[in-house]
Amino acid sequence: MRLPCNYNTAQLKRTLQKGIEELERLWDLKQRSPEERFRKDGLGKWIAIFERKAKRSRTTVESIISSVAITGPVAYVLNIGSSPQELERQLIKRGIGPASAEELSLSQPATRIREMLELYDWYNSRGQPRGPGFLVQALRKPDTIAFPPGFESSIKRQQRQQAKEAQKQAQQRASTKRERRAIQKQNSRQRGFMALWEAMSPSDQDAFETEALEAAAPMKKHLYLQSSSKGGKAFKVYRRMILLDQFEHVHGLALPSTLSAANR
Repeated sequence: MRLPCNYNTAQLKRTLQKGIEELERLWDLKQRSPEERFRKDGLGKWIAIFERKAKRSRTTVESIISSVAITGPVAYVLNIGSSPQELERQLIKRGIGPASAEELSLSQPATRIREMLELYDWYNSRGQPRGPGFLVQALRKPDTIAFPPGFESSIKRQQRQQAKEAQKQAQQRASTKRERRAIQKQNSRQRGFMALWEAMSPSDQDAFETEALEAAAPMKKHLYLQSSSKGGKAFKVYRRMILLDQFEHVHGLALPSTLSAANR
């Protein structure tokens, strides 16, 4: 960058500051004030001081990677965003040069970058170190990378959980639909029976109930007779079951319309 020759030292420092801030971000440099950054080294001569941040210990790195307790393979989640700038920064932190990191962050899908970052960290957290070259290869030629047993990326896990949830919701909708049809059928059955029952004389009702009891299944018949002496709610339930079975057996659900036509 060519600067005007009439700039004084203070102006030069201010002009360079924006570029220095960008370098601090891309290269993970220690932040310094202008007074600390520039050191005079003789008449008209200044030195700019840049220093990388200390490498994080394994304990610090593992605090970035959250272990997720699930049944089955162990998974790791990177607590990072998906913007190209953030992904570029994560690639640089793992040893990829700034130019390559920028190109990869802009040319590769964010989901692929996140997945390969997780795989890279998964290997290194298990004492199976992989270098920056592995990460570049994994991003440029993902088909050459085989995921090891025990590894499941947060993206794949999320997709699996979403598929499971979608299946569960579909099953619930199907179950609700079946229950609704069953209720509708039961209501239709009861309406048809009541239309028939109320159209009968008391003697016809007694005859119908006698026939229903004779035709009833042994268990229902036993429960009817057992509860008839006590009466109450139980007897009403078993009596209705037997009457409805007989109605459906003899007349079916089409009878109410027939009765209605006959009454007209």
